[in-house]
Amino acid sequence: MKGRSHFLTVLGKILVIVAALVAPSATVAANPSSASDEARTARYFESIRRDPNLLLPFLREMPKGGDLHNHLTGSIYAESYVQWASDEGDCVDPKTPYFSAAPCSAPKVPVANAFADPRLYGNIIDALSMRNWQFSGQSGHDHFFDVFGRYAQATNNTTDKALAETAARAASQHEVYQELMFTPAGRDLETLAKSVGWDDDFGRLQQKLVASGLVQILATASEQIEAAEISRDKILHCDTPQAHPGCQVEQRYIAQVSRGKSKEVVFAEILTGFLMAGADPKLVSPSLHMVGLNLVMPEDWHVPMRDFSLQMEMLDYLHKQYPHVHIALHAGELVEGLVPPEGLQFHVRDSVEIGHAERIGHGVDVMNETRPFELLR
Repeated sequence: MKGRSHFLTVLGKILVIVAALVAPSATVAANPSSASDEARTARYFESIRRDPNLLLPFLREMPKGGDLHNHLTGSIYAESYVQWASDEGDCVDPKTPYFSAAPCSAPKVPVANAFADPRLYGNIIDALSMRNWQFSGQSGHDHFFDVFGRYAQATNNTTDKALAETAARAASQHEVYQELMFTPAGRDLETLAKSVGWDDDFGRLQQKLVASGLVQILATASEQIEAAEISRDKILHCDTPQAHPGCQVEQRYIAQVSRGKSKEVVFAEILTGFLMAGADPKLVSPSLHMVGLNLVMPEDWHVPMRDFSLQMEMLDYLHKQYPHVHIALHAGELVEGLVPPEGLQFHVRDSVEIGHAERIGHGVDVMNETRPFELLR
């Protein structure tokens, strides 16, 4: 499967699978030669519909389409991060617990110590995941978003391992396609954006970023992604007789933008997403598997709320230049009580009408939007 058309067409495959499951009689009528198998499957499904113990293996074995909303670093289990951080000699503060680079000075200790200390190991797993979050002293919302910062150190130079792990798990769940969100270029791009500074003129700011080294950063990011894919294939023993089933899972990427950062960094990351997903051969490799971009980080935090309309204007400006680039936005990841009522009234609509989003992540506050039924249509 090739090309950016996957951004929308894979969803169609998922819907076909679901339709076949929930409406077996129509499928049987259309395909009489397979009626026996499908009828038996439909009858069995009806017989276990209210039995969760039998539903689980049935659904696990059911073929699936694609996973279209997957944060790459967030899809890795905490146990893997502990191992990777230990392999790199990283440190952890037992009280927080945040990972950091070596050397380890008190109160920090080597992450490797956790393998000899069951209490430390358990505390780290709880802190790096949603396991036992109700005992953390935080809301589920706050604990979830804090997790990303705690394991951040362990994501350095481990993209290949993360790709391999997610591909292997997807294969075990009978998925065939993934779109994985991560931030290309990362720290170098943030450093460049801060050195250039903010400019209210988007065109001028774009020119400054390109003239100050963005092209080189894009080339490096492209090379890093391609190197990670090569390493992923080696980890999974692809193109050998021992090839892991994960080799058959097609992985594509969505450039994620950290909407909670300063406005010059957000613009630089949005621009990078457009350029990498646009696959301009003058800027990035044509074989790069970046299919779109998305905005991430807590939508209810001060900066994303304050700069929301400005960020939609950034997307609108760059969409006019690169209209073929796909946009999927987190929007409406809000509920009453997280933000003032007026903050619930426009994020989904503006994401669609101004930000040109083709897909919305979450959208749970949509009924609080202005003219919600019109918006849903």
